[in-house]
Amino acid sequence: MKLFLLAALVAIVSAGEHKLKCKTVSVRGKIHKKDVLASGINRPYQLSMYKHEHKIFFSYNVGKNEEDTFEIGYIQMGEKNVTAIKGVLNGFASTVDEENHHVYLGGSKGIYKYNLKNNSESLEHIVSGHNIWYMFFYKHLYFIDFPSQTLYVYKKNATDPGQVHRCDIKDKIYQYVIDNDGDQFITTDSGLYQIKKGSNERHLYSDIKLFRGAALDNTGHAHFCSNHTIYATNKKNYTLEEIAYVRNVFGITFDSQNNIVYSDPKNIVKLLPGNCD
Repeated sequence: MKLFLLAALVAIVSAGEHKLKCKTVSVRGKIHKKDVLASGINRPYQLSMYKHEHKIFFSYNVGKNEEDTFEIGYIQMGEKNVTAIKGVLNGFASTVDEENHHVYLGGSKGIYKYNLKNNSESLEHIVSGHNIWYMFFYKHLYFIDFPSQTLYVYKKNATDPGQVHRCDIKDKIYQYVIDNDGDQFITTDSGLYQIKKGSNERHLYSDIKLFRGAALDNTGHAHFCSNHTIYATNKKNYTLEEIAYVRNVFGITFDSQNNIVYSDPKNIVKLLPGNCD
């Protein structure tokens, strides 16, 4: 399953264990300490934050390294244990609709809506016939199908029970976000591009061939991560700004205080301003 990119992820995983002592990293030139939220997880990937309850959702491998079997789980901020979500076969992607208290979970059998309102935590199967690679929520639910790497959108309103439509972007896409200006960002085999709102106008930001994660901060500013770097987009000159160097980054998201949360091959880590005590 999803072997062609996962092989690249596995190749960089080091065998050594992380030391428990406090470590720091520079973020935009300012010292931040690493707060390890959870450890001992096998390749936590595709992070998404439900800010109402400070829950971080992610996929992770529960099989052997050479026989990947993925599952979706979450950690509650302040707790170290992973809570697995059963019922999503080969769970590989998640995204959050904060306003409506929904988390969408994607796997090899489609998409499930996980309702967190009033602590009901019900799981509803809403999209079938797609093997889900990646998801992003902005007014509607966008998802990328595997192995075609085609972008789709799932739309639902009061009079529509929900329909899937193929988007008009023809590229094979690996990550997709829409920022606070309504501009789209896509990663492809040839790099990272911005597509201006309401047009087909494109701008190349980077020719990096492998990005691992994408997320918006709390201001709606698009961020991406590659093997060892977390980037912010600079829309004034269509470039990526390296804001933090962290080895073996697998995914990124932001908490309710706009702190960066990232994963590496075994841990989920939050970056907090300040030095070690």
